Amino acid sequence: MNEKTKISFARRNPSRETVAGLDEASLAEVLELSGRKLQDFPQDKECVVDVKMNGTAKEKRQLSHLINEMCKSEYGKQVIETAKKNDYTFQFDLSIPDAYGFADPDGKVCAMNPTFSTDDLISTMAHELRHVYQFSFPVCDQCNPLEADAKSNLMLTRTMEADASAYECLTSWDLKEKGIAGAWNNFSRDFPEIAKPFEKAMIENEGKPDQIAKARTAAFDGWFDNLPRRVGYDESYLDCLKENGPKSLSSSLKSFGADEMIGAFCQENGVSYYLDDPKKFESGYLVATSQKNKDDLKKFFSSYNRLSGNAKESSLQEIPVLEKMELPASVARSLPAKAAAIEAKQEHAKAVIAENRAAKPSLAFIRFAADRSR
Repeated sequence: MNEKTKISFARRNPSRETVAGLDEASLAEVLELSGRKLQDFPQDKECVVDVKMNGTAKEKRQLSHLINEMCKSEYGKQVIETAKKNDYTFQFDLSIPDAYGFADPDGKVCAMNPTFSTDDLISTMAHELRHVYQFSFPVCDQCNPLEADAKSNLMLTRTMEADASAYECLTSWDLKEKGIAGAWNNFSRDFPEIAKPFEKAMIENEGKPDQIAKARTAAFDGWFDNLPRRVGYDESYLDCLKENGPKSLSSSLKSFGADEMIGAFCQENGVSYYLDDPKKFESGYLVATSQKNKDDLKKFFSSYNRLSGNAKESSLQEIPVLEKMELPASVARSLPAKAAAIEAKQEHAKAVIAENRAAKPSLAFIRFAADRSR
């Protein structure tokens, strides 16, 4: 974190709030740092779902408008109601200038960056609040960096992100079908590897009972085709391991299958939408990571395996290296530069949250502007 950012957030003054809990001087400095401006969102006096909100009266009316727009989709309203059921609070937040928003499972907060557009924030809310739904499943707690093996942890984060992105895609499409096309236009521009197969499946299966299930399956699979973003999320797992150290891990690490994860997340009311075989995510290109990440994980678990009483971590042997594989033609390449950029954003976000917030959300659940770059 640079010194400018430290100074900005050290000047928070709750008695003189303007936006997202920042006083005027801090707000001006953060906006200068980000190079963006606050959006002048419309304001609604009432919110169709009575959720908790933090902020000024104006901010609450603006948040109500964003939520009301999102609730014009049945899928958008569904995750807003899930957030309400789980006692989440909505607020604007500028502590991570490059993030669209984040879901904080510890502080139970859904935070949105007010320098981005209504369309961007609607799709971001759909994505982040899908994570709130995911947090309710036991596998989220059981499969964690301190208690589960490397392969399970990589698969879990990817599964959660792919499902959240597929839900974001579905909500944006549904709004488009209702005449509100902005979120879909942005999503399809920024995530073509997800949007294109989704749209193709919707068109090809029009009128069929499994139309939406097939489209969501296609969108889920499409998430895996952007390698830089995928590798960037893999790096956040390694960061967590380094922070805690080998001695903090369980002496016997548990293993989880892709069927357990997809069976938990990729469903509504007990009915799965994922129509392909989940086991395909346990081998080959779909479970592979970068050479750098594989080398760093080997180094960490070499120290772990030497500790007395620890059962050997063997799942790394099942994770191939992307750079050594023949990849599908549809896959986005340029691994090193883009993965490094995403990793840098995650590192900065981690530092800001640790210094300025009571709770630290998982880095897997922060949506960065850099993630949308091609």
